[in-house]
Amino acid sequence: AYENSARAVAGEVTDPYLAGLIAGTSGIATYLVGDVTQALALLGEGEKHLRQVPGASWELDSIKLFTLFVMRCIGDFAAVRRRYDRYAVEAEQCGDLYLASTMRRAWSWTCRSGPSRPATASRTRSW
Repeated sequence: AYENSARAVAGEVTDPYLAGLIAGTSGIATYLVGDVTQALALLGEGEKHLRQVPGASWELDSIKLFTLFVMRCIGDFAAVRRRYDRYAVEAEQCGDLYLASTMRRAWSWTCRSGPSRPATASRTRSW
Protein backbone atom coordinates (compact mmCIF):
# COMPACT_ATOMS: atom_id res chain seq x y z
CA ALA A 1 0.00 0.00 0.00
CA TYR A 2 2.78 2.46 0.90
CA GLU A 3 4.74 1.71 -2.21
CA ASN A 4 1.67 2.13 -4.42
CA SER A 5 0.95 5.54 -2.90
CA ALA A 6 4.55 6.68 -3.38
CA ARG A 7 4.61 5.43 -6.96
CA ALA A 8 1.30 7.19 -7.68
CA VAL A 9 2.78 10.48 -6.48
CA ALA A 10 6.10 9.95 -8.29
CA GLY A 11 4.60 8.63 -11.52
CA GLU A 12 6.70 6.41 -13.76
CA VAL A 13 9.92 5.92 -11.80
CA THR A 14 13.02 5.52 -13.94
CA ASP A 15 15.60 7.09 -11.63
CA PRO A 16 17.34 4.36 -9.59
CA TYR A 17 17.75 6.64 -6.57
CA LEU A 18 14.05 7.49 -6.42
CA ALA A 19 13.05 3.88 -7.16
CA GLY A 20 15.38 2.69 -4.39
CA LEU A 21 14.03 5.22 -1.90
CA ILE A 22 10.42 4.34 -2.69
CA ALA A 23 11.00 0.60 -2.39
CA GLY A 24 13.34 0.89 0.60
CA THR A 25 11.20 3.24 2.68
CA SER A 26 8.11 1.23 1.75
CA GLY A 27 9.95 -1.87 2.97
CA ILE A 28 10.81 -0.18 6.26
CA ALA A 29 7.22 1.00 6.76
CA THR A 30 5.89 -2.44 5.84
CA TYR A 31 8.24 -4.04 8.39
CA LEU A 32 7.08 -1.62 11.07
CA VAL A 33 3.45 -2.64 10.55
CA GLY A 34 4.39 -6.32 10.70
CA ASP A 35 4.34 -7.65 7.13
CA VAL A 36 7.86 -9.07 7.13
CA THR A 37 7.48 -11.11 3.93
CA GLN A 38 6.49 -8.09 1.85
CA ALA A 39 9.05 -5.93 3.67
CA LEU A 40 11.86 -8.29 2.69
CA ALA A 41 10.85 -8.14 -0.98
CA LEU A 42 10.63 -4.33 -0.96
CA LEU A 43 13.94 -3.93 0.86
CA GLY A 44 15.59 -6.26 -1.66
CA GLU A 45 14.23 -4.15 -4.51
CA GLY A 46 15.43 -0.97 -2.81
CA GLU A 47 18.89 -2.43 -2.28
CA LYS A 48 19.08 -3.49 -5.92
CA HIS A 49 18.30 0.03 -7.13
CA LEU A 50 20.47 1.91 -4.64
CA ARG A 51 23.53 -0.21 -5.44
CA GLN A 52 23.46 1.54 -8.82
CA VAL A 53 23.65 5.03 -7.24
CA PRO A 54 27.07 6.45 -6.35
CA GLY A 55 27.01 8.27 -3.02
CA ALA A 56 23.84 6.64 -1.65
CA SER A 57 25.70 4.82 1.12
CA TRP A 58 23.57 6.07 4.02
CA GLU A 59 20.36 5.08 2.24
CA LEU A 60 21.80 1.70 1.30
CA ASP A 61 23.11 1.17 4.83
CA SER A 62 19.63 1.82 6.24
CA ILE A 63 18.14 -0.75 3.90
CA LYS A 64 20.82 -3.28 4.85
CA LEU A 65 20.16 -2.82 8.57
CA PHE A 66 16.40 -3.14 8.17
CA THR A 67 16.90 -6.21 5.99
CA LEU A 68 18.69 -7.83 8.93
CA PHE A 69 15.85 -6.80 11.29
CA VAL A 70 13.30 -8.37 8.94
CA MET A 71 15.29 -11.58 8.55
CA ARG A 72 15.58 -11.82 12.33
CA CYS A 73 11.78 -11.46 12.66
CA ILE A 74 11.31 -14.19 10.09
CA GLY A 75 13.58 -16.37 12.22
CA ASP A 76 16.04 -17.44 9.53
CA PHE A 77 19.21 -16.93 11.53
CA ALA A 78 21.38 -18.81 9.02
CA ALA A 79 20.31 -16.28 6.38
CA VAL A 80 20.94 -13.43 8.83
CA ARG A 81 24.47 -14.72 9.38
CA ARG A 82 25.17 -15.05 5.65
CA ARG A 83 23.84 -11.56 4.95
CA TYR A 84 25.67 -10.12 7.96
CA ASP A 85 28.94 -11.57 6.71
CA ARG A 86 28.36 -10.21 3.20
CA TYR A 87 27.46 -6.74 4.46
CA ALA A 88 30.44 -6.71 6.85
CA VAL A 89 32.84 -7.52 4.02
CA GLU A 90 31.27 -4.82 1.83
CA ALA A 91 31.54 -2.26 4.65
CA GLU A 92 35.19 -3.15 5.19
CA GLN A 93 36.01 -2.96 1.47
CA CYS A 94 34.53 0.52 1.02
CA GLY A 95 35.58 1.90 4.41
CA ASP A 96 32.01 2.32 5.62
CA LEU A 97 32.63 2.76 9.35
CA TYR A 98 28.99 3.61 10.07
CA LEU A 99 27.68 0.30 8.72
CA ALA A 100 30.58 -1.75 10.08
CA SER A 101 30.32 -0.41 13.62
CA THR A 102 26.51 -0.38 13.70
CA MET A 103 26.30 -3.98 12.51
CA ARG A 104 29.00 -5.13 14.88
CA ARG A 105 27.29 -3.53 17.88
CA ALA A 106 23.73 -4.44 16.92
CA TRP A 107 24.20 -7.84 15.32
CA SER A 108 27.26 -9.64 16.61
CA TRP A 109 25.17 -11.25 19.40
CA THR A 110 22.83 -12.69 16.77
CA CYS A 111 25.65 -13.88 14.60
CA ARG A 112 27.61 -15.39 17.50
CA SER A 113 31.25 -14.57 16.86
CA GLY A 114 30.64 -11.63 14.55
CA PRO A 115 31.75 -11.48 10.94
CA SER A 116 34.20 -13.85 9.34
CA ARG A 117 37.82 -13.08 10.08
CA PRO A 118 38.58 -11.15 6.82
CA ALA A 119 35.84 -8.64 7.67
CA THR A 120 37.17 -7.76 11.13
CA ALA A 121 40.25 -5.70 10.34
CA SER A 122 38.36 -2.46 11.00
CA ARG A 123 37.65 -3.40 14.64
CA THR A 124 40.73 -1.60 15.88
CA ARG A 125 40.16 1.58 13.89
CA SER A 126 36.37 1.95 13.89
CA TRP A 127 34.26 4.20 16.09
